[in-house]
Amino acid sequence: MGDESRKYVHAGSIEEVARLEAQAKAFEEQLESELRILDLKPRMKVLDAGCGTGAITRKIASKVFPEQACGVDIDPVFISEAKKLAANDHINNVSFDLGNIDSLAFDNGTFDLSYCRLVLMHAKNPVKTVTELKRVTKKGGIVAASDTDDGGVILFPAAPKFSAL
Repeated sequence: MGDESRKYVHAGSIEEVARLEAQAKAFEEQLESELRILDLKPRMKVLDAGCGTGAITRKIASKVFPEQACGVDIDPVFISEAKKLAANDHINNVSFDLGNIDSLAFDNGTFDLSYCRLVLMHAKNPVKTVTELKRVTKKGGIVAASDTDDGGVILFPAAPKFSAL
């Protein structure tokens, strides 16, 4: 956890918690499509690496119940808020742990699916990050990453006429 290369510029900010939750809402349709593609099923063991506030981890938990979805983030403020938000939503099959996704505290082959979203762009060495996700994923499991190229326009709430333009 002392790896300075993993610092997130907005770490430790309560304001960032609100922004991340709003971002998850704004991308909700895209996120639901991603989760459908990942074909989550009950009892799958899933890691959400770089989980931030746990917005995605909470969605994953609803799909893998009764198994527990696991979120990991390097920021103690985000982990604390993720736990509160899950409790407020009465989601009991999640765990949130403080940790560095470049050196995870899980055994080899722990998860059926290891997933990160909007994380690799912040990694000093994305190959190292993906290699670590692969390590904690079962043989035959899935490692999935969703990131952005910052070339799109995001509208929230939706503005269909503008989108058509």
